[in-house]
Amino acid sequence: MIKTTSPPPVRHKRLLIIPYTYVTALIVLILWQLIMLSTFTLYLRDYLGTGATTAATLAILLIGIEVFSVPFLLRLHLSPLARFCSAILAFATPLAWIAVITAGNSFNVMYLLINIVIFLWGGLSFWVLGGPKAMHLHFKAA
Repeated sequence: MIKTTSPPPVRHKRLLIIPYTYVTALIVLILWQLIMLSTFTLYLRDYLGTGATTAATLAILLIGIEVFSVPFLLRLHLSPLARFCSAILAFATPLAWIAVITAGNSFNVMYLLINIVIFLWGGLSFWVLGGPKAMHLHFKAA
């Protein structure tokens, strides 16, 4: 049977504003991407210079990474494996966006700088929420 566990304790409660604002911005981004999916896919197609199928696949992949990073950022009760996967995705979300931005045909330094700030914001959120502790999986012998 899979049991849920509590999230790791936070040492400084005041720092919770960092991951909570990060997850709020991430949820707004997810909602925009889902509501404007056709526009988002067209934007990715034009920006990356790929076909419609590749852009749609990338859009779904990006949205999936963002959605499944939310449980860790909201400090939900999760199984250790789910916490591990969600923590990795919380850290990987800004990296995925940096990869998209640097792969684009019309590379923009401002996009990259904004994404680096978001990466630092996500990394700090990962640290505040005990991401390194979430990376340790302990399996019991059956």
